[in-house]
Amino acid sequence: LCLIRRVTRLQAMSLLPLLAMGEHVGHPLVELRGVRNVHIFANKSVPKLVDGEPVSAEALKTTIRPLALKVIC
Repeated sequence: LCLIRRVTRLQAMSLLPLLAMGEHVGHPLVELRGVRNVHIFANKSVPKLVDGEPVSAEALKTTIRPLALKVIC
């Protein structure tokens, strides 16, 4: 799970390229946590992307299954 602390718009804009390139790891405003379950709640229905697909909901619950997908390189 990638958590970004409360940031200003300017800070958010400076973080976007780092996120896109995968260079956000180690940034002082970014925290990475290993989790198995994630529950996200909002006060109103907000658009979210789930695996690249748009979803609109007030709550989102997902479970991470380690080693559930085999990748062949």
